[in-house]
Amino acid sequence: MRHFADYFRIRPDYAPVMTLADINKSSETWLGFYPHESFVSILRDLLSTLDGARLGSNQARTLWITGAYGTGKSHASLVLQKLFNDDEARVAKWFELRKNQIPDTVHEALFTRRQENVLVVYDVNSDGVDAKNQFLMRLQRGVAKALADAKCTVPLKGRLDVVIERIREEGVHFWATRDTLQERLEYLNAGIKTADVLEKRLRQETGSAGLASDVMKVLEARSIFLELGAESFLDWVDAALVANKISRLVYVFDEFSSFMERNRSELKTLEQLAEASQQGRFFFIPVTHLEITSYLAEGSDSAKKANNRFAFKRLEMPNDTALKLAADAFVENPEMATEWRKDRNELWSGVRTLTENYMAPHGAEIAPDDFKGILPMHPMAAFLLKYLAVVIGSNQRSMFGFLNGDEFRNFAAQGGLDVAGKQYLTVDHLWTYFIERDDLGTDKRLQGVRTEFSHREPELQPEERRVYKTVLLFSLVEEIQGSKSPLLSVSVENVRRCFEGDGVLTGVESVLRSLEEKHCFTIVNGRCERFHDRAETEELAKKKDEYRDRFGDLILADTQTEIEKQLRGSNPGGRFVVRAGGVDGIAASRITNREKFGEKGNRILVQFILAKDEHEQLIIPDKAHDLARHFKDHRMLFVTLPETSFCRDNAKAWDEYIDTAARLALNQNGTSRHFCEQQLNISKQQWHGAVKKAGKLVVITPNENGEPYSEETTWMLLGKKIAEYAKRTFLAYTDDLSGYNISAFGAPSGLQNWALAGVRFDAFDKPGPWQTVIDNYQKEGVRGDNAWFDENPRHPLTQLRDCCKKRQDNTVGAGNTCSIRKLYIDLQRPPYGLLCAPHSAFVLGFVLKGWLEGKRKLQWTDGLRSMALDAQTLAEIIESVVKNDSAGEIKGEKLICQLSKEEKAFIEQSGRIFGYQPLPNGTVEGALQQIEGALERISERVPLWVLPDAIRDKGDPNAEAMCKVLVTVCEVNSISSK
Repeated sequence: MRHFADYFRIRPDYAPVMTLADINKSSETWLGFYPHESFVSILRDLLSTLDGARLGSNQARTLWITGAYGTGKSHASLVLQKLFNDDEARVAKWFELRKNQIPDTVHEALFTRRQENVLVVYDVNSDGVDAKNQFLMRLQRGVAKALADAKCTVPLKGRLDVVIERIREEGVHFWATRDTLQERLEYLNAGIKTADVLEKRLRQETGSAGLASDVMKVLEARSIFLELGAESFLDWVDAALVANKISRLVYVFDEFSSFMERNRSELKTLEQLAEASQQGRFFFIPVTHLEITSYLAEGSDSAKKANNRFAFKRLEMPNDTALKLAADAFVENPEMATEWRKDRNELWSGVRTLTENYMAPHGAEIAPDDFKGILPMHPMAAFLLKYLAVVIGSNQRSMFGFLNGDEFRNFAAQGGLDVAGKQYLTVDHLWTYFIERDDLGTDKRLQGVRTEFSHREPELQPEERRVYKTVLLFSLVEEIQGSKSPLLSVSVENVRRCFEGDGVLTGVESVLRSLEEKHCFTIVNGRCERFHDRAETEELAKKKDEYRDRFGDLILADTQTEIEKQLRGSNPGGRFVVRAGGVDGIAASRITNREKFGEKGNRILVQFILAKDEHEQLIIPDKAHDLARHFKDHRMLFVTLPETSFCRDNAKAWDEYIDTAARLALNQNGTSRHFCEQQLNISKQQWHGAVKKAGKLVVITPNENGEPYSEETTWMLLGKKIAEYAKRTFLAYTDDLSGYNISAFGAPSGLQNWALAGVRFDAFDKPGPWQTVIDNYQKEGVRGDNAWFDENPRHPLTQLRDCCKKRQDNTVGAGNTCSIRKLYIDLQRPPYGLLCAPHSAFVLGFVLKGWLEGKRKLQWTDGLRSMALDAQTLAEIIESVVKNDSAGEIKGEKLICQLSKEEKAFIEQSGRIFGYQPLPNGTVEGALQQIEGALERISERVPLWVLPDAIRDKGDPNAEAMCKVLVTVCEVNSISSK
């Protein structure tokens, strides 16, 4: 038994896109373009605009062409250029070929405009182009190239010429400034060494936008501002038109979407260019795949201005063109060609009358043979597929994506002429791809369809599920775009015809009646009228209102986690604390744990302020500066993403999100909940992706001496900038010495090894991560001998060493004990800012190793014992205090001390005097405890007042000191020392 996959496959790389290179493969390639109705409408409106401008009408509006992916926008844009600028004989030939599609009035108007010498420039791909300088330079270069290709005069002193001339004037000063800014530049690298090389790169077709941006940064750093306004650009265009006797210039910019996505908040220059159409000379025509409201909120000022300056025209692919392109994706197996033609003819015989007697009379506008070309897809499924691709899959080439997807591939592998129920790919087979996919957004109409089906699916039979899916798909298309064709209405007849030829599912009308009885819909006047989602209630509206102002906890809590991951590699030891909030969720009073970032803190707050929509995006800069002013004496950075908001790519994204979230909260159906959770996750993933791909970040830094200052940066440079800020604000900063190898805690004994590595810096050969740190220190010229400290008196390590030595002098040197725990607490504060991290153990070992040297040997004591301080014990003490991290007192804490000879003598002789065995390595405190016990025993036998004389009679040179100690013990224990 043969399956369809034996006969053909779909080209995996199939993409029906015409490019500039493709259309110029031969001089007549473009003559094959079919001028469907929407193209003719665009051509007519363009000619009308040019004519209105010719007559001096100030109402002339330039065009803005939109259309879903795969609708042939690029092909149409390229053909527009050919119609105005190609050889007149070829243009006449095309009009003769297409005379049935193009009215004579349009034909005549075009040739009239051609006689007036109209130049059309085609440009494509606006990736990386900013809103002003790069944009105008790009247009100028495009115009100059088109003039050169047409053998026309190119005016001197274009924008690029002025920039290059100024660079030559600057000479070595330009390159010296470039070198100081190298870390901020992505394209103007050290490999570009001369103005000649730079000019060549700037005049290239690709890759010059970012380079131009870097050049402008260097010039502006030298206080050279070569701003090119729209007015001066248009003056240059006018000079070019006059010099070449060109009446008008039309600039068609294809794939302009990325410019809008990048610069939607800075559209002044675009607006000025659009206004130029009213002057009748320059007409700028963007071509995008999304409507203006996908970039701008519908009621925003920018959207209103765009609507006033542009006439928006939508390009749609005709049904027959869509099917021809789809058929072209099929690649037949030559070995099975004969058998496939036979099987296909038999399949065709089952649906031919459907296409001829039902679909054609009802407005299919597709020749029957075009349906035959995409068998085994059922004609009704093929017709609906094209519209589903537009209304649901407008973010990708969904029609062709379906043919290359798992659903079609699986059907081809399983279906065949002799496979019951899988002879035709019917409408219900479109359900999974268009309704259950994970990347379709959160449109509530899609949610409603999913919810309705999931509610009722458990009680439906297999054939009822197939029919119900078909009803819902027709209903969805009709709801989103209306019934553009009788074949798109959710009528009983259309649903019945969808299964014509299917040998298994018969009696569709009875199945529809059964579905009606199960309250899936009601049949009225031959139509299946849905019962819309019953969850759309007052309770749902209340829940949505509850969520409306919770952008922070619904979205930004997870966003903060993603940002932390993004910066994890450049945040060793947790030096900076990442937080993310929205405009409404951040205020000075809401900055928690601010003491961490204040005078005694050792952390830096990196507060991201993110926008929900365009309105919030405009508010955020002032908000960030206000916070920076309030916390001017704190270590805080405020980061904004001026080109990124949750609703950037869909002005209704937040409304859709809270609608889905409310449905999830109220819905108890497992399948419905799964769909809602899936869509919420998709929305978050898209948002997180947009945040992490943001091309521009702005960092606002507090300034205790004045106004905050802001600086543009990128994700790649942000971590480095924060580290630089830390080094500026912690004057004895040591993180960088380690190469930022500040890792998390390892094995329990790990911190001891880190401390020992610092103590035995020049001789510690135990393998481990500390060796990398030692290597980094040595690369920085650090040595472990005392002479190095003397040679580097201002070095952070020397400052740490001196601080520790001062503490030792003021404690141990004054006859007291020294707590390294308390010392570490002070070293965590500025200017040192040590962190609870292994590197801190290393640093403490390095700066305290001098305590093991010198004539006066230090000891340690826990109150009962006192022993010589050695490297191992010092490492143990350091481990305990770093682990404790200022949590409080350490039980049995080992303090640093130094015993006098009198104290040593007292410990050694007190046992002999008072009749007890002294503790090994004992302390004065321990001896006193033992004496106390001995005195209690002695007082039972003799009066205590005789003891001093007895001690003196021993003739010990320390007798007087011991008598004083005895008096103290007696007083503490309320015993008379008389």
